[in-house]
Amino acid sequence: MPHGGDSHRLRTVLSVSEGRARMAQPFDPGRTRGVGTTRLVLILIILAALGIRAILFVALEPWDTDVVERRVLTDDARSYHYLATSIIETGTFTKFDSGFYLRTPGYPLFIAGTYLLFDHHTWAVLLLQIIIDSLTVLVIYGITMELGFGKRKRLIASALYAIALIPAVCSVKLYSETLFTFLFALSMMWFIRGLKRGGTRWFLYCGLALGAATLVRPLALSFVLVYLIVLAFSKVKGRTKAVGVVALFLAFFVVIIPWEARNNHVFGRYALSNLAGTNLCRCNVALTKAYAEGISLADARAELEGTALAGVTDPFERSDIYCNIARDYISNNTGVFAKYHAKGCVQTFVTTARGGLFDVMGRPVVRRDDMPLRAGFIPRTIERLENSKDEYFIAPLLATGQMIIYATALLGLYLMIRGKDRLYAVLFILAIAYFTITPGVFSLCRFRIPVIPIYLIAAARGMDHVVMRLKRGREVS
Repeated sequence: MPHGGDSHRLRTVLSVSEGRARMAQPFDPGRTRGVGTTRLVLILIILAALGIRAILFVALEPWDTDVVERRVLTDDARSYHYLATSIIETGTFTKFDSGFYLRTPGYPLFIAGTYLLFDHHTWAVLLLQIIIDSLTVLVIYGITMELGFGKRKRLIASALYAIALIPAVCSVKLYSETLFTFLFALSMMWFIRGLKRGGTRWFLYCGLALGAATLVRPLALSFVLVYLIVLAFSKVKGRTKAVGVVALFLAFFVVIIPWEARNNHVFGRYALSNLAGTNLCRCNVALTKAYAEGISLADARAELEGTALAGVTDPFERSDIYCNIARDYISNNTGVFAKYHAKGCVQTFVTTARGGLFDVMGRPVVRRDDMPLRAGFIPRTIERLENSKDEYFIAPLLATGQMIIYATALLGLYLMIRGKDRLYAVLFILAIAYFTITPGVFSLCRFRIPVIPIYLIAAARGMDHVVMRLKRGREVS
């Protein structure tokens, strides 16, 4: 048996010998070429994403003032534009306090900053969103890297998002989904990296990104609990896990607390927004009542509200009243509300980019139903097929593509659960459920944009599996 010093010298000699042996191995140009090829393909995918969105941008013609008024500043976009302009003109958030909705400042600040840099041109915001949405491709690639996906699966996931029409169409609209999805995907990438590598800083970054996303869309406020639950059940070591929970939680609230403090100063309420109660009543419950009773949305809102809001100007007091009205209706009509809530969740994923695509291209849509849940699924499908000839068969083509994506995404999630990625599959399922259930009856296809990167990653896993099985089948035959 060698003495301690001899043993140390022996280990040193062996390690040096192993190092020399590795250095003596011949250079493998294929390895370097493979990395270079992957980077080139990824760059081409990002350029393709930019190209598709640029085509939509040119088709929309947002430099035309008339187009901006008629087709860009619609629905929520007009409100965002108004708030951004008010920030520039007054240097304050006072205009946020009027109207039904007390919005968070993230997206209006983004627009205001772009307006200041580009002389108040709306097209500049859309161009910046095109870049941001194309960079989401890179974030998706980062998520798949952290999950340990092979190069082919990473590139498939990135390519699927590059050609996804719903986020592409939304990127040339003045909606908050593009910025929100980028920040949310970034938070998920850092969260998964923290789970994989165990570094506290990744959970810190995750909390900051999720906080920024929440200031863009307050819908994400409760999602921090999903991250904390998944982290608590992860295999991250005890001390790192505890520190990670604290870091994520504190970073998240450091970002959103200033706005809550501002609302407390103005209204005496530590809260981010009044959207929860207002949307529940004016959108979900009012739509349910309209569908169930066959009346218009305006009439449903008028009947629900009555005189309860007379003289009420405080947005949070208004939200409380809306909450009480909604609770009363739901408790008395639980089955009806559950029925239309479930139909709304399905509708969010059934709807294609058809309407938005035709709107951007400036072509009339044969039929645009503002209350799609009133008719049954089968009658609406038959009507879409009958109209498809006049719409260049866009609807059936998009629907077929969606069905393939959803089928392979389910297969991908199954493979993740069956393999070593069970925890990440649970994270994906919780995220999809969260952003599906929250909008509920008020179903718009753009509401699913935050989870499109998630189910496309799962679809890439499923597609790769199918391709490999088909290859093996050919080899055997």
